[in-house]
Amino acid sequence: MLNTTTRYALSKFHFSSRLYSHSPTCGFRNIDDAVSSFVTTLAKCHPPSVIEFNKILGSIVKMKEYRTAISLFALMESRGLTPDVNSYNIMINGYCKNKKVDEALTLFKEMCRTNLVPDTITYNSLIYGLCKSGRITCVQDIVNEMHGNGQALNLITYSMLLDALCKAQHLDEVIALFQKIFNKGIRPDVFAYNSLLNVSCKGGRLKTED
Repeated sequence: MLNTTTRYALSKFHFSSRLYSHSPTCGFRNIDDAVSSFVTTLAKCHPPSVIEFNKILGSIVKMKEYRTAISLFALMESRGLTPDVNSYNIMINGYCKNKKVDEALTLFKEMCRTNLVPDTITYNSLIYGLCKSGRITCVQDIVNEMHGNGQALNLITYSMLLDALCKAQHLDEVIALFQKIFNKGIRPDVFAYNSLLNVSCKGGRLKTED
């Protein structure tokens, strides 16, 4: 639980979420250390840079203190510090890993409204969250938007798509996607091959010699 000094510091900024300590991450001993660093930075005469903020925010998300990260992100905006693409990426990734995909999509829309351009990291985080939640049909919309915004799918993107299609037993789509990957000159990794072998066995497409 947060120590007395940190709780007092946060209360000055109308912070009400309950926090818990975790293992050291990115130079911070625990959640108290990370939040205290944020409060100290925010209290400086000159506003902290978004880079400083992102470092702290990223550390808190890695500690899986998602509620704290959400509160700090809102506090950041209320103090006049404008989030950048990395800020949104950290939050969207945190939401998706915490199985809060709808919240991630809402933040994604907010990001776009601020005229920030999502990058491959943004889209991969959303694809990860949608795939893990079984919302395969929604993934295609994200992929189409990636193409529309000139963001190329990378091996990470394709691996997530293959895994999701394999788990949904969409073998024909898996094979078509594999072919597309090869045509683009991308070499699938072991994870992708294992997914293909697994779904091929389940679909009865894998032939063996007697």
